[in-house]
Amino acid sequence: MTSMMRGVVHDDGQPKMRLAACFRPALCSTNGVKTATAMVAVLMTVGCGGDRVEPIAPTPTRASTPQGNETAVAPDIVVEKEELPPSEQTSVVVEPEPPLPRLGSVSHFTWIYKNTSRKQQPIGYVRPGTTVVLDGQEPQGGSDCQSGRWYAVRPKGFVCEDGTVTLDVDSPLFVALTEVVRPREHVLPYRYGYSMGAPMYGRFPSEKEREREAREYGRVDTLSRTEKIKSSYGELAMSDILPATDPVPVFATPELPRLRGYTAALVRKTIPSGSLLSFGSAVESEGRTYLLSPDLTWVPADRVRPFRETTFHGIELGAQVRLPIGWTRSVPRAKMRKLQDGTMEPTGESWPPRTVLSLTGTVHTSQGKRYHETQEGHWIRDTDVSVVEEKTTLPSTIQPGQKWIEFSSSRGTLTLYEGKTAIYSTLASPGRGGGAPSSKMSIEDLVQGSYTPLGTYRITFKTFSTTMTPEAVPNPKKHWIQDVPYTQYFLRPFAIHTAYWHEDFGMPKSGGCINLSPQDARYVFAWTEPVLPQDWSGVSSSPEMGLGTMLVLRR
Repeated sequence: MTSMMRGVVHDDGQPKMRLAACFRPALCSTNGVKTATAMVAVLMTVGCGGDRVEPIAPTPTRASTPQGNETAVAPDIVVEKEELPPSEQTSVVVEPEPPLPRLGSVSHFTWIYKNTSRKQQPIGYVRPGTTVVLDGQEPQGGSDCQSGRWYAVRPKGFVCEDGTVTLDVDSPLFVALTEVVRPREHVLPYRYGYSMGAPMYGRFPSEKEREREAREYGRVDTLSRTEKIKSSYGELAMSDILPATDPVPVFATPELPRLRGYTAALVRKTIPSGSLLSFGSAVESEGRTYLLSPDLTWVPADRVRPFRETTFHGIELGAQVRLPIGWTRSVPRAKMRKLQDGTMEPTGESWPPRTVLSLTGTVHTSQGKRYHETQEGHWIRDTDVSVVEEKTTLPSTIQPGQKWIEFSSSRGTLTLYEGKTAIYSTLASPGRGGGAPSSKMSIEDLVQGSYTPLGTYRITFKTFSTTMTPEAVPNPKKHWIQDVPYTQYFLRPFAIHTAYWHEDFGMPKSGGCINLSPQDARYVFAWTEPVLPQDWSGVSSSPEMGLGTMLVLRR
């Protein structure tokens, strides 16, 4: 769950979290430093739970040109032009516009406020390695900022010039931070892996230093890369060691720049066994592959099991695909045929896991069991399919035409709507305990039981990428899930977010949050409100930035 949680143990061997006082709403301050501290805690979450990103809009459908409506084209008109002698010819040189001034983030977290004061909730933030355009180069005065200098940023808001920011975006530290993220065409901003316990180096170790590593962390050849990981956080972990695919960056010599809060020793940090690592490049040094983490450390690739990226995603709804639809979930499901006497028998074929079926809406009961007819003419048992039907009425909290999200914890389906019109549907995983058995449960009880809250909520904060941990600090030491993309909080510490460590979507899996595949999480993140401004890493639901999209969470 989140940084608000303290350790117990889940039945899968992972830490189960309890909430610290800051996440009891009555104890969370709304002003001063306590406000930013609470927001840090919101962004640091485990099992339930950026970088520069432009809002990612859903792929539009291109309209075709109606037949018979061709536009008439006027004939070309040729105008003879008098040529000037070479001596009278002039060339026009267009000077490029100077780049807009930017402010960069070099530490967690650079908060954006609506005015020059921290006595309020931030309206957004930028994370290390990202920049935001300044709205004027001259700082302004204001309170709660040690330097006394506040910079206006675009599209709105102010940033305090503190230790988290730099105006020198060409500095070695900032340049290094910007080069860790993958190109934008990738769905995920990083590659990921499951740690078997590894040092995080500030430079490449020598042969003698590698011998000390073997004594302290265990010999690499004794680590099992084929044994099935018991934790659900390792379901997509592969056995192979990643090869080097990238050159050693210039900024890595003689050592990597160091983030604030990291030791200057050779081993800047240790990533414990069971924690999840994000990384950008994979480089070679003296015959060994090292992975470059966004916190600017080298992690030996032979102590990490890389994750396979799932290809599962949901489906856009519209003219081609309409409700009702059905989803198979974690196992294949039998195709059935209806006999003349109305009984059902298997065809001998089956639908694969996580398959979407177009349904006719016809339901047949045979021998006390319900079956749904598919558009292809087969039938499927009601207990084998998660059905999403058309809406005839709206929830009382939703207005006609309003964007909203419906999630069913028992069916494991998540669907986007505009009013009664379904836009997109997919499989999503609730907490291991399923939907909350009572609407009156406390946050602590929900966390303890790994339940997903039920009821109506609004998205309160969106962050492009966040690290989830039980520790209420930006730089955790004991356990963390690094850089979880497309996270959207609706009831702290619960959120909709990417799960890059499994693909059993639709089944109870999380500590209470709603897990989506990377492609689905990206789609939903782009569709919901408030829209993440260009260059920002996170945005708050607020009058300044827009109110968050509504969620209706049902059993």
